[in-house]
Amino acid sequence: MNNKLEIIKYTPKYSKALKTLIKEFQIQEKQYYKERETSDQKINYLLKEATSKTDQSILFLGLINNNVIGYTAGFREENENKLPCYYINDLFITKPYRKKGYGTHLLKHISSYAKEKGYKYLGIGVLHNNTKALELYKKIGFKNYGIELMKKI
Repeated sequence: MNNKLEIIKYTPKYSKALKTLIKEFQIQEKQYYKERETSDQKINYLLKEATSKTDQSILFLGLINNNVIGYTAGFREENENKLPCYYINDLFITKPYRKKGYGTHLLKHISSYAKEKGYKYLGIGVLHNNTKALELYKKIGFKNYGIELMKKI
């Protein structure tokens, strides 16, 4: 069996597999953020947002043997200093394929995409207690930039 990762731009052919991964991602995030919404309505909204503005947002899929094992999505954003930044809003690899370098490949791919589009900065958020993701992001060059706090009201 060939475990070579193929990275492609999202097409509707993979919508069912992608929805499954988004739901798995949201369930995983519940361990870090208990109020995380996991409804199908939320999944459909995220999918629509990630694919609607084709000039400013992108969704890449990671495939092994034509099976979707992960994804990353990003969009154009201006930070508080008005610097155009490409922001990665999702990165997810399904459990059996973690710790094999596939997440790093997807991050490097979306980084190259943003650079080709002329962006000078790449941003990504991480829940504060998701130490595995934080370690990965720092390992490939991300630096602490700011702190965002949240409070339930």
